[in-house]
Amino acid sequence: MICLLIMLGILIPSLVYAFVYQQQSQSISQTIVRKWLSGWDKRVKITIDHNDVTSDLSNFPVLIYLSSSSGRNNDDVSFVFNELQSDVNRKKIAVTTSDKTTQCYVEIEKWDTANERAWLWVKVPSIISTTDTELYFYYDKDHVDNTDYIGDIGDGPAQNVWADWKTVCHMAQSADSGEIDSVTGSMDYVKTGAVTSVDGKIGKARGSTNGDSNYLVKSATGFPDFRPITVMAWLKFESWLTGYDRPFSREPSGSGGLDWECGSSTNYKLRWWVGGSFDSNTALTLGTWYFVVTTYVNPTTTARIYINGAEDKTGIMPDKTCSNPLYLFRSGKGINRGMNGYIDEFRMYNGELSAAWIKASFESERDHLVDFGSEET
Repeated sequence: MICLLIMLGILIPSLVYAFVYQQQSQSISQTIVRKWLSGWDKRVKITIDHNDVTSDLSNFPVLIYLSSSSGRNNDDVSFVFNELQSDVNRKKIAVTTSDKTTQCYVEIEKWDTANERAWLWVKVPSIISTTDTELYFYYDKDHVDNTDYIGDIGDGPAQNVWADWKTVCHMAQSADSGEIDSVTGSMDYVKTGAVTSVDGKIGKARGSTNGDSNYLVKSATGFPDFRPITVMAWLKFESWLTGYDRPFSREPSGSGGLDWECGSSTNYKLRWWVGGSFDSNTALTLGTWYFVVTTYVNPTTTARIYINGAEDKTGIMPDKTCSNPLYLFRSGKGINRGMNGYIDEFRMYNGELSAAWIKASFESERDHLVDFGSEET
């Protein structure tokens, strides 16, 4: 009897301690699971697929496309529009890192409640190549506009997305206007002639039937020459006008400067020119969108052409300085170099972006880098 009492005296406190410990553990676990950005009513988890990221990336601009069929799994995220109800409420959103509370800067390229579509660029501080990266997208029609972190093209928070870039042109404005440079926040791309606004690869794109007289131009003032350099854009040619159709050009009357050209004289391969040139292995087909990226460091080092996220060709080119305006759809030299086709998401970066960055950009911009969870409240 005495032994039994002794055993009960040991066992009962142990059971009580185990029960209390279990309850505390569950409470702590629930607290972690319920971690939430204060003041927001709803959210959805966004997962970046590490299988499309071949090395770690920092401050990477991820495209978040919201629609009834978004991401690599065609997820329906129309519940975001059901909550926000109006374009006026487009800034009542927030995006955080995986800790669910640290906010990221976001640029709204286009928000279209009527058709339940939106294109956003999120500056993600770190993306890991060995495991999926998680983001959280918050939205609440009753919240005040999140003007510290969310902006339209040209707004301060939106400019923070592109702080490391030299120029970013989304081609998002109407055909009646020029284009705002997302880096400077000003209408730096001036329209000449008829440059149409059409549905593009991402939101809107710009089109010209003949870039000789219908083009966009960015002044050289305040836009110095720089090396190393990465140039990228989505291109679609509709017909070949000359032997050297030029989607972009920044060159003087001589042989210096920068440009892309493609046509019968290049066997319809993309030519990358920096004082000298070489052509891609891949020929471009009419009526097809291509994600084109070119890089250049300095003389006697390798220059590269990437097409649709993969390295296509390398070459060696000399260096020629240039301090000329930047033309889209035409040559800086003048006529007989115009383009008939479309350009979307034209950008320049002061540095050589890595192959991993370019592959992730392609996957992101074709809406194949992320997927979405279910609505959480």
